[in-house]
Amino acid sequence: VQKSLPNGANVLSVILYSDATTRDHLGKTSEHPIYFTLGNIVSCRRNRPYAKILLGYLPILKAKDISQKRSKSFRLAKRVLYQYALNILT
Repeated sequence: VQKSLPNGANVLSVILYSDATTRDHLGKTSEHPIYFTLGNIVSCRRNRPYAKILLGYLPILKAKDISQKRSKSFRLAKRVLYQYALNILT
């Protein structure tokens, strides 16, 4: 890719990542924030709080019971919701 760029142009590496975290001490409530950072930043700086931006949170679809959690329709709904949320954030 870099060879096809004109002189003076650079590739910009964009990194999106999720850092799931719990909101309570029992671990029953969690969040999935999506962060944005640039891969061109030196890693020792990129890992600092000031080098990343919170884009939003992924919704979490919870099942009523184990049988629903294992069902194909529930797994499909989770994937569709995840992709839809990522499309909105990006």
